[in-house]
Amino acid sequence: MSDMSITFAGVKMRTPIGVQPTAPLAPWMFDPERYADWLLKSVEAGAGYVYVPACFYSAELQKDLEEMKRRKAPIYFPGQRLMKMETPGFGVDGAILIFGRPVVAWIEGAPKLLSILKKRLPEDIPVIANLIGPGEDCDGWAEGGKKFEDIGADLIELNFSSPGGLMMKWTLQAYEERKLPPTYVGALVELCDKAAMITEAVAKAVKVPIGVKWSPESGFPRIVFLTKQVRDAGAKFITSLNMATGFAPPDIYNGGRPTWPYLETQPAGGISGNWLRHILYKHVVNIARFVPEVDIMATGGLVCPEHFIEAIMFGAKATGTCSGIYFKGLPLIRKSVGFLTKYMNDQGYDNVEQFRGLALQYIKYPEEVDWKIGKVFVEVDPVKCDGCALCTQTLCDASYIENGVAKVRRKDCGGCGICLLTCPQGARKIVCEE
Repeated sequence: MSDMSITFAGVKMRTPIGVQPTAPLAPWMFDPERYADWLLKSVEAGAGYVYVPACFYSAELQKDLEEMKRRKAPIYFPGQRLMKMETPGFGVDGAILIFGRPVVAWIEGAPKLLSILKKRLPEDIPVIANLIGPGEDCDGWAEGGKKFEDIGADLIELNFSSPGGLMMKWTLQAYEERKLPPTYVGALVELCDKAAMITEAVAKAVKVPIGVKWSPESGFPRIVFLTKQVRDAGAKFITSLNMATGFAPPDIYNGGRPTWPYLETQPAGGISGNWLRHILYKHVVNIARFVPEVDIMATGGLVCPEHFIEAIMFGAKATGTCSGIYFKGLPLIRKSVGFLTKYMNDQGYDNVEQFRGLALQYIKYPEEVDWKIGKVFVEVDPVKCDGCALCTQTLCDASYIENGVAKVRRKDCGGCGICLLTCPQGARKIVCEE
């Protein structure tokens, strides 16, 4: 039997597959006992680790909480809404999530949740504290990290990636001035070049491994230099990536009104789903190539069992999903762990390290590629082709119809493959004439 366990940033995990932290969406998620029950179900499904999501820590937020208690106001605000995003004829793109305001309830809820999990989890299931801190207040971040280490967190992840802050009305001012408000959390931490400073402060305050979670808003090549900076500041792992920011489509038949049910405005949202996967691979490949000494947790757009293996082959040590759970539920974890077990046995891999990073050897720059010019072309299967002629109406000028069947002029075909994207019957393939 193949061994699926891994060692991530020095911490043992049963499997490299798990569930990423989710934003608090409903009132029940502010009940530490109920949330712990849900996370334990993910372990029963095969998750190799558990996250304590949204660990808010900030002196300013603490003041907010005390003031709300004084006024006897509710300490949670589930002002969030999710919507499926799909395109007719193309399928599901993912989901978009709009946020309310910061959830001060997790100043109390997160420590309670962590305490419950440490009592109820098996010893070989580590807990990652997803720490969201107070802007650029390094002392606040360090104090928060130490607090969760003392309660029992096995790893601490600095969440510099939440899209929430990028949606607020003071975002442009904060970016321009490179100064973050004391209650700020999210991706402007990395965009305003505060990541290394905060990482160093937390690394000095705690003994458990710490890592940083990146946003898709930081692309290549910036992501490589950011990773080197936090590595030098003490980070042992990188988690990539969180949601991007964007907008739900307007209602084009109703004067551009929002498509959100029962909302009269159109806030910016965090966009997740399978469309993120290729941005994730860009992050994973480039971090694995240029900063190989840090471990990588790959997440973002992984929504089927094969995706987890693809990310590992690109160099990730651990993987996770969030929107995959939105659409498929916890059975996705069970299915993916079972798929990985069978895959490793069928392929003859004794452990995960034997195939981790295998795909990196094929990463080349375009000028290093042998394009096989003059040898590669497209071939049409006359049995599958129904003569719809759609291929003649795209950018391909090499295709033509003869006797009701598509054909390709070899002299005009460079094997680019655009006609494969167009053909609804799947009647084409690229072939190589060696």
